[in-house]
Amino acid sequence: MPLIHATARSGNLGVLEMLLGGETTDVNVKDNEDRTIIHWWARVSEKNPDDKEKLVNCFKCILEKGFDRNICFEAKDNSDFTPFSTAVERGYSERVVLMLDDNIDDTAWDYIHEVLESAKGSFVKSILDYCFESNGEPVNSEDLEVTLIYWPIINMIAYTLDSPHKELLKHPVLSAFINLMWKKVKYFFFFNVAFYVVFLAFLTAYILFSEFCNIQMNRDVTNITNDLISFNNNNSTCGMSDERRYSTSQLLRYILMVLLALLVFREVCQIYVDYMDYIRKKENWLELLLIIVTFTSCSGIVDSIEANKHLFAFAILLGWVELVLLLGRIPLLSVQTEMLKTVSLTFLRFMAGYIFLTLAFAISFYILFKENEEGDEVVLFANPFISALKTIAMFAGEFDASGLPFDTLPYTSHIIFVLFVFFVAIVLLNLLTGLAVGDTSKAGEVAKTLSLKARVYLIYYIFVVCSVLPSFITRYIDTSTTFSPNKEHIIVSTELRSLKRIITEKREKNKKQEETEHVENWKLFAEKLSTLQIQCEKMQQMLAEIKSHLNNPES
Repeated sequence: MPLIHATARSGNLGVLEMLLGGETTDVNVKDNEDRTIIHWWARVSEKNPDDKEKLVNCFKCILEKGFDRNICFEAKDNSDFTPFSTAVERGYSERVVLMLDDNIDDTAWDYIHEVLESAKGSFVKSILDYCFESNGEPVNSEDLEVTLIYWPIINMIAYTLDSPHKELLKHPVLSAFINLMWKKVKYFFFFNVAFYVVFLAFLTAYILFSEFCNIQMNRDVTNITNDLISFNNNNSTCGMSDERRYSTSQLLRYILMVLLALLVFREVCQIYVDYMDYIRKKENWLELLLIIVTFTSCSGIVDSIEANKHLFAFAILLGWVELVLLLGRIPLLSVQTEMLKTVSLTFLRFMAGYIFLTLAFAISFYILFKENEEGDEVVLFANPFISALKTIAMFAGEFDASGLPFDTLPYTSHIIFVLFVFFVAIVLLNLLTGLAVGDTSKAGEVAKTLSLKARVYLIYYIFVVCSVLPSFITRYIDTSTTFSPNKEHIIVSTELRSLKRIITEKREKNKKQEETEHVENWKLFAEKLSTLQIQCEKMQQMLAEIKSHLNNPES
């Protein structure tokens, strides 16, 4: 066993600190059990009150010698333990925080997630308790300052989002960090929202202006090439002259193209920073589709007015849906947006199993009611596609039973219609309603967690965009993680009380350690004093013997 390993194993941290400070010490050497010095550092127990400080210093010395931090998560000994798993198993929260205090790659992160999933929930919470530091002011003082440790909190937030324990986001440390980051970057978000609202306003104005003018003009018009709005030779169309209408159309289109180019630039920045994360998000695909449809419909590439109407309809729909999702990132609206997403996914998931039942009734209605055309009366089930659309409308409660020709195929049509009303309109619709109520109730119970989760994704999104912006813009982002909990309203009162309780418990623990240290020092002092007293008595005895010998030289 190497000397530094044996020293760490014996718990002699003072000597270990001295050895690690030596220039010739190799911190990457392994023993015969394939363990590094970090393995022993993660498992050694604290015997003395000042061992915690020595452990921190030893870890810093190891890192200063070029030790790869990922070894904490990747290097396994003969028993298949890593330093990280050892510290988690033994419940050393402070050492776990030290190992998490850096940016961690994806391979190591998968292992961290696996280890923390197997740990107790109380231990994970204790890790968060050590992810901040406070000054020595009283917990109720306005001068109290709390400093959040950045990377351990970032890594714990990533773990929380990927684990079933999303309620950990309500921990006062994580909640304070999320709210603090939101306070610093929210202005960038609102600027982004304002930009998109301007883009959507010009898109909507251009499309509505085009359609309004197309409706008002005569069919005998002279089309002008490369322009989406046609006009005739009359002096006035849509309440304005041809020249003015053409100028307004071109102005709206030019402004829209400039805004579209800026929107494309924003998306390119996101792809440049993290293209894999960009591809995984469905909302980004919606934005790309909006860009394609807007460019195709408003650039003059398509000459057909009918084709442009289809593109206009999709552009308006995609644009406003994107605005709903964008506003749903605001903490105030995040719960409602999450409810909408949850209920929609629940409906789609359950309807996937019942789509064949709806299709069966749609085909049956087509066979039964397709021959109900009398004069100019509209045929509701003219073909299978129209029949499917009508059946979906009937599923929502729009029966219009009085217009159905039951006399064409009596009895059979009545029986199938009654079965449809029972199984689809009553049973299935009420089943989906109950699922929606359950989802919304569940979302209401975890509203705080949903809001924090939405805010985390929003903060990450803002930082991704800001990472490629010029420095003269991003320099105004305050990256400080220190705040005054009694002055700044970063967290709610319940979380503030929890944070103060954690601070008090940590201080009491440190106080007990200091008292224990004082007791140990006093015991050591008493032992040394007792030894000195014994030595003094022996010296006095020796002096008495010498004095007696000098007084009686003959003896």
